[in-house]
Amino acid sequence: DALGKLNMGMTDLLGLCLYVAAAIIESP
Repeated sequence: DALGKLNMGMTDLLGLCLYVAAAIIESP
């Protein structure tokens, strides 16, 4: 359903943000 797809999108977006944040923090 639409709500499930939106929720999945938000989860992916949050995961991507965390991944990018970790990459920035790890970079010298």
